[in-house]
Amino acid sequence: MLIRRPLGRQCNSAIRGALLLLYCGLSCWSSLSTAADLTRPLLDSIRKASPTGAILQSSEMDAKGCFKSLPSPGLVRGDFNGDGREDVAVLLKTRVTDEVKTLEGREFRGADFMLVILLNNGQGGYDVRIADKFSDYIPITGFISLRPPGKVRPFRAEKDIVIRNPAVALNFCERSETVYTVTGTRVRQIKLYGE
Repeated sequence: MLIRRPLGRQCNSAIRGALLLLYCGLSCWSSLSTAADLTRPLLDSIRKASPTGAILQSSEMDAKGCFKSLPSPGLVRGDFNGDGREDVAVLLKTRVTDEVKTLEGREFRGADFMLVILLNNGQGGYDVRIADKFSDYIPITGFISLRPPGKVRPFRAEKDIVIRNPAVALNFCERSETVYTVTGTRVRQIKLYGE
């Protein structure tokens, strides 16, 4: 049985869909599902960190070089500074170069990346903290994930340290892991293992 909706609703849905596509296109996001999950203040804060940046998508990951493929390798949410508000971290692709490297018959294109932590300020916006910048290739074996509170041992250290809040982990598929913790609005980088 075919159920018909009033024409006004169909037009409103079409207009909303077109506006979402336009907004996503203008914001340089390549995934509607990721863009749809982001609020306007969050998008504005990401644009403040990098006007041309785009959140890393699972299609840009090197699944062969990784132990798993993640649905959202470039975005995590958590209360990073323990103030009771949800914060967001994004791994942005800020520039793709003309440099191409061929390895085992596959092409990899040079790219610049930026890890940004967006701290919810409780006033409808976010404080932007650029945690790291680096260059690599696309497809990339790197991704971000949420690291739960607890003990960690920094690379080549003799003692553990305690992470009191969830932290952002930048992983390079079993090659390295760096954790970014937040105290107040200050970001601290802790290398756990790797190159």
